[in-house]
Amino acid sequence: ASGLAYPSKSYTYEKFMQSLQIMGVEGFGADFQFNLFEGDREKYHYGLVNLAAFLSNAMVESIEYDTCDELNWQDASGRYALSNSCGQEGRSYQDETCGTDEDIFSCEVVPVMEMKADSSAAPGVLAPPPLECKPGSGDGYQSGYWDASSGTLIRDAPYSNDVGRTDTEGCCWWGRGALLTRGVCNIGKINYY
Repeated sequence: ASGLAYPSKSYTYEKFMQSLQIMGVEGFGADFQFNLFEGDREKYHYGLVNLAAFLSNAMVESIEYDTCDELNWQDASGRYALSNSCGQEGRSYQDETCGTDEDIFSCEVVPVMEMKADSSAAPGVLAPPPLECKPGSGDGYQSGYWDASSGTLIRDAPYSNDVGRTDTEGCCWWGRGALLTRGVCNIGKINYY
């Protein structure tokens, strides 16, 4: 809000170095690792470029907002559909499977799952509530919208996201982590490894 930088509560140097040690040096049980030096310590500059690209993407996606969850950022005329937890920019996260015949990665969409994101926006900013999912679809289960002009949460009106969803049943697949990994395939791959 003030335009001034502030220290992150979610992302710290110590946690970053611990993660880099596991992902790039020790390994994490998969047959691949974060590329630090391409197997040849003389080629460390490849690793530095890889690290810079990762940090740049993470900064844009989540670090600058100090959040580990995707924010409800897509609006239409100042209204933010609460069903954006199902997908933003025309995406349907729960339908984004890995698309193979024997899909061993994609998470199962469970209609009775309930979840709420940990964060919604920087402190002091008037913003939509955190993304959430809960059971129920059809009449009486409209999720509503956030009215940015009045700062009001409207729950009793059907208001759809880009793909026409007005509820949040089975919509627990919004972006998480520094790179905001989203969708049943991508989150499933993280769970698999």
